[in-house]
Amino acid sequence: MKSIKGPVCIAAALAFGACAFAGCKPDEPVIPDGPDDGGKDPIKAVATYLRTDKSVYCADEDVYITAGGGEDSWVGVFPRGGALEESEAVISYGVNKDGMYSGRRKVIDVMTELSNGEYRAVLFGGEGVAEVKEQTEFSVVEHGIFTDKNEYYTDEEIVVTCYGGDGAWVGLYKADEQPQDTQSICWYYLQKNTHLVGQSYILQRTGEYNRNEYRTLPAGDYKLVLFSNDSTSSIIEEKEITVKDGTTAAAVAPSKGSFKADDAESGFAGGEVTLEFDKNACVSEAVAYWADAEGELYGYAPFAEQRVSSNPLKYNLPDKLYVPEGAKSLRVYGKNFKGVSEDYLDIPLNLQASEKGKLLYTFNVISDIHISTLFGGAHNGKTVYNDNFRNACLDITDNNPDSAMTVIVGDIANEGRSEEWALADKIIKETGAPEAFYTLGNHDLYAVTEPYDEKIDDFLRYSGQADRGETKVYYEKEVEGIHHLALGSQEQHVSGGVESSLHADQLQWLETRLEEITTKNPSRPVFLYSHQSTYDTIAGSLKGHNWNGIRPDEKLKSILAKYPQVLFFNGHSHWLMNSYRNAYFASDKMPNVFNTASVAYLWSTTDKEVEVAGSQGYYVSVYKDRVVVKGRDFSAKKWLPSACYTVKNV
Repeated sequence: MKSIKGPVCIAAALAFGACAFAGCKPDEPVIPDGPDDGGKDPIKAVATYLRTDKSVYCADEDVYITAGGGEDSWVGVFPRGGALEESEAVISYGVNKDGMYSGRRKVIDVMTELSNGEYRAVLFGGEGVAEVKEQTEFSVVEHGIFTDKNEYYTDEEIVVTCYGGDGAWVGLYKADEQPQDTQSICWYYLQKNTHLVGQSYILQRTGEYNRNEYRTLPAGDYKLVLFSNDSTSSIIEEKEITVKDGTTAAAVAPSKGSFKADDAESGFAGGEVTLEFDKNACVSEAVAYWADAEGELYGYAPFAEQRVSSNPLKYNLPDKLYVPEGAKSLRVYGKNFKGVSEDYLDIPLNLQASEKGKLLYTFNVISDIHISTLFGGAHNGKTVYNDNFRNACLDITDNNPDSAMTVIVGDIANEGRSEEWALADKIIKETGAPEAFYTLGNHDLYAVTEPYDEKIDDFLRYSGQADRGETKVYYEKEVEGIHHLALGSQEQHVSGGVESSLHADQLQWLETRLEEITTKNPSRPVFLYSHQSTYDTIAGSLKGHNWNGIRPDEKLKSILAKYPQVLFFNGHSHWLMNSYRNAYFASDKMPNVFNTASVAYLWSTTDKEVEVAGSQGYYVSVYKDRVVVKGRDFSAKKWLPSACYTVKNV
């Protein structure tokens, strides 16, 4: 049903960014997630479902297949239009076999396992191919350019989605221009400068302009040109568009919408959203909220904005998305550069809330607090970093007074100074925040005039390692029978490098401890922390982001791949929690991984990499049968629905 928006504050709040919506009510205490039901497991059997994370891939991407089904279920990937016979499957695997289980994703390497072409993935309900339960189609392409429409007004935003290999870029030209003879109007790389292959970008916000007089495009014919490398003679595809006289109208809400849940009774919100806009609508983004009968759910910011790359628009909610109590619908607005639509569309959900079993304990995870005693320069320290850490500590003491600890995943001391460590400790004590469990970050190793063995003295002291007579930057803490393991760099990169180097002794310790812990308690979660992330897992580490940095990367991945019980938290990039792939859910290649963003300051890469004010972290609740990880905007005092997850024990 389409309705007129009620609270006037929504449009004003969105002017400050999607994560900053603070609502119209005064702040209220956080309400506990629900009563202890004595350990009962409320999640029912997983329904049969099948989906890929996208519908189009190219050689630089992996295909992620998520499937749920019974014990005998299996998935086959077939050429589209071919026969459904076991022998014809390009790839096949059992949903509950050889380390896979219902809901665990399968990773397919496009470069080695699939060539260019059209495919369909099929979920079968038993042995053989007789019982087809679900199927979905996807394509693998070498390159491609797609736009949300073919005709635009002179000031209208153009949503572009491109595919291509390393070094590929896209440029905008007038239709009759030859790239070899003239500069592009504007351009951007597909997989560089924080851009990602296959993601949708608004050209006017993302592109680097060579010809500023075309920031508002005059009426006429234009073309988007895709190049394979920096040479303007390497044209591999073109896409024509038309700009007509006129101005962009105010945004409107979708006219139709639907949601197909993977399993409506699972307590997860994974599934596919479909939005349809009127033909002439000028909408470049969709903004959604959890809603109940009275409006947007109190205490929750909007979901991450979705670029309207096609009409109708289809996109997936994350597999393990947490469903808050009272969420009865998804309220969706349209948005363009003029603002958010006055009207909205409510899409009924019929989802079961993320009920829990017996609560064991709660704790918090934050990172990149950058406590500063030396001010000045771009990142040589700002007083606001200290203020943000104090406010985060107060948020935790106000809303999670029983928190067992605050895990700080690196970059405690902005300049690596002893007085910065002391100030962090002072703020924790003054606010009454729970004791810190520290991970070593690259900033903590700055001030490179001191050798590594001396540089880590502050870390060893404040982490408690020194009191235990330890000299290692990797260590462990057990809380209520659940293990927390911290990794840290064993080298100091005096040239200014930011990678974390793990030596053989640390990797052996990690592998031994994970084997011992999971052998004793195979279904219990294990929490792991590293300031830097592994390559191509979460926001900041993806191809084109360049903020990953653990050596040896592949060795660490090979260890972690065997332990889906692990929940791995990484900082370092400061990427907003509303970023694409804020979390990586367990696959046959890696366990669960979470981007911890930053308390001090944040980076947005929606269009270009820019610093934004803000402060984010997690509230984590450990239950008998699952872990709830809830992203928090400390500045706005709101939950971030795109960063709230429920991870059931394996």
